[in-house]
Amino acid sequence: MTGGDPSRRAFLALLVPTVCVVLSSFLRPLTTGSIKVDENYLSGLPLVAAILLFVVSLAIFTLGYFRVVMRAPGHDLSASQTKRLAQLLIVVSFFMLPMLSNDIFSLIAYGDTALRGNDPFTDPLALQRSQFFPFVGSAWATAPFAYGPLSLYLSMFAVHVGRNIIGALAVYKLIIALFCLLFVETVSRIPGTGGGRYNLLALVTCAPVLWLQCAGQSHNDVASAALLAVGILLLLRHRPVAGILFAVLAGAFKYSAFLAIPAMIAAVWVTERPLRERIWTLLASALVTLATLSLLFLSIGSDSRAILFQTEFLSSKKPSKSIVDTVAEAIIVSSVLWERGLPASGERNDVYRSHEERKTAIWRVAVPLMYLFSALLAFLVLRRTRRDPGAFFAAAAKIAAIIICFASPVFQPWYFAAFLPLFAFLKDRGWIAWSAIILCYGNLMNIMHVIDRESAWYLAVPPFFIITTGILFFAYFQQRFLAPGTEDDSR
Repeated sequence: MTGGDPSRRAFLALLVPTVCVVLSSFLRPLTTGSIKVDENYLSGLPLVAAILLFVVSLAIFTLGYFRVVMRAPGHDLSASQTKRLAQLLIVVSFFMLPMLSNDIFSLIAYGDTALRGNDPFTDPLALQRSQFFPFVGSAWATAPFAYGPLSLYLSMFAVHVGRNIIGALAVYKLIIALFCLLFVETVSRIPGTGGGRYNLLALVTCAPVLWLQCAGQSHNDVASAALLAVGILLLLRHRPVAGILFAVLAGAFKYSAFLAIPAMIAAVWVTERPLRERIWTLLASALVTLATLSLLFLSIGSDSRAILFQTEFLSSKKPSKSIVDTVAEAIIVSSVLWERGLPASGERNDVYRSHEERKTAIWRVAVPLMYLFSALLAFLVLRRTRRDPGAFFAAAAKIAAIIICFASPVFQPWYFAAFLPLFAFLKDRGWIAWSAIILCYGNLMNIMHVIDRESAWYLAVPPFFIITTGILFFAYFQQRFLAPGTEDDSR
């Protein structure tokens, strides 16, 4: 990256704000004396400084990232330059402290309690028997382990090697960073990602969802992304059974990754191979899938009850930071204002909680409606899907984005991470542009974790995000947003 290198501007446009985002994470421990996130909120000048540094830095990064993805003049990077930039972003982000989520402490505590002989899959109180329980947020105090068995093994390994909270955190972050690097390396080997009209390699490997939420905040979704990327690469190299096996392993980290398997199966089915060979391939893949999942659950001493406990917990979870929650909150607040005027600041949350039954009634109607709406959009996507492997992967990326943004009762920006390999197959400019913006913009939702939940700012962020995301989505929807694109779109 010499002074005469035209890529220098692009590197600086992305690296400098990344460094600033990392620095913003140090304000919490410097101010509060603790690295815990939940129930450990900033206030006063440190709060203002953290928000401004994070938001401004992310905004600057978004501008540079968008220009790199769209190959704007002065930001047109080669595949090797893009790969090197992505690796640098991951290395820098490794030093970020927990800031936007408390999940890393829950994951470490789950690993610790499992090492102590407890089954966090079927015992909701297992977490409370961990030495790291004081670092766990109250929302997870009675929650069973909601991830796959491979994720629990990762947590157990980090605790076994690290021993104390700082050591376990460092080990876990290192492993996640290695998964990030594996992801970058694997995606860079997928044909067509580094060249063409749009820089799809930059879209997925330089996305803040990867370096900020995974390398920086240690979300294990990147393990699913890396394994799914390996599976896709193997499938494209005519090793379909091995490819589907890696997709299954991706789901064994985070169950949401299983949504990619239908696209893998469709990609196998449309290959130019004899019908009998394709059927045997799918049968072999099914046997491998069942055997792998059975061995994984049996190896941790759990059984089918684990899935039942997780399903019950997740289905009973209240909507949060989603369209449904935002609409319900707006209706409740409006009704309170209509009935009794603006409550005093000290009693505001108590007044709104008193209407919890009314909000639950709204959720029961709104959640199925959003599922129906998302199913309709997914149908429109599939109806325009060409019969080739890349088109099925692109369709899966679009459907995943629709589900996360519109159907999921709980929205978290790192939910996109497990599906990042699929975004490398997008061709339509509208989808590429919208994805680039959302993979950056969605991270603003988690700035709420530095704000006290009593704050008006905390209440204001989700509606702002949801409304602007919807406007942006349907703005592109008007411009052939659901069209499949053509080969020329990415050349």
